[in-house]
Amino acid sequence: MPHDLVAKSDPVVHTYPPVSRSSQKAIDAADISQIFEHGFLFVGDAPLPILLPSNYTAWEDALTRAKALPVKLNDSSRAAEAWRQSVREMPVLSISLLKNDLRLLNLARGVLTFLQHFYIHSLPDARKPPHAVIPASLAVPLLAVSRAVDLPPVMTFADCNFYNFRLGDAKGPEHEKEILVQHTFSQTADEMQFYLSGLLIEREGVRSVRVMSDLVQHFAKDGGARFRRTSYRSCER
Repeated sequence: MPHDLVAKSDPVVHTYPPVSRSSQKAIDAADISQIFEHGFLFVGDAPLPILLPSNYTAWEDALTRAKALPVKLNDSSRAAEAWRQSVREMPVLSISLLKNDLRLLNLARGVLTFLQHFYIHSLPDARKPPHAVIPASLAVPLLAVSRAVDLPPVMTFADCNFYNFRLGDAKGPEHEKEILVQHTFSQTADEMQFYLSGLLIEREGVRSVRVMSDLVQHFAKDGGARFRRTSYRSCER
């Protein structure tokens, strides 16, 4: 690699075993039936939890503080440097309490990738890559979580969309509840709407997937598919 991604000042090498076999089966199975119900917005039959277990409060607090400042691009302010220093001083946390729960792993990825972006993009230009390093407090757990879910240790579309929302508190079916974005970098309505657009498209896509599924069944000469498809379209009208 052209430059280190983990701060060399951390003398301890942390390794984590791969996700357990039972958890891996759950990940691999991904239960295709839930895709027809919720698309990729839910893991299993529910959205991600809003917060990580209390053992990981340091990550949550760091993200809350970054948004509250807010930390900005090329931010050389005292407040931003103090925030970055606090991130460098955070302990390197084990993911042992997360590794058997896919929902928590995905939530942790979202928090850690947001923190990573806040950290690296807030650095003044002179300290940007290839000379910058990501503190071990972020890099080590992010690498471990990413390995567990078989994704690269960088922010993906899923991290800032599918793992970055909560449902409104109004009563009613979950597929009808308001979708609220959890985290943004700029704390602006424009960025929030950008993420929300992808989430709403995903929700609407679920209905299309159901129709396509019925069509496949119909083409396979499933006599009931035509009736279900017609009923669905009648309800939509």
